[in-house]
Amino acid sequence: MAGNGNFHKHGSDRFSGEGMPLIVGAVVETVADKADDVAERLVRIDGLEVVGRKAGRRIAVVWDTPDGNQIAKQIEELVRSDEEIIGVFPTFAGHNEED
Repeated sequence: MAGNGNFHKHGSDRFSGEGMPLIVGAVVETVADKADDVAERLVRIDGLEVVGRKAGRRIAVVWDTPDGNQIAKQIEELVRSDEEIIGVFPTFAGHNEED
């Protein structure tokens, strides 16, 4: 798969899901001591699962999306729209062949 990406307040690298179902694991970095508040908002997003938290500012998530081409836009919007999120840093990505 071409192009991992990092998404933060200063822009992003390109990230491509090639139009297929995609699973993305990522670390969401938050403002200090805001991980719990941000995690409460993240669990409301369809296809996103909060799988862990660390140090009051990092959240581990898995995002399962039916259209990998949309994941970069969705993550960029998440970073842009939530002032307590500093960035989203993908750790792995793979095609979900079950869908």
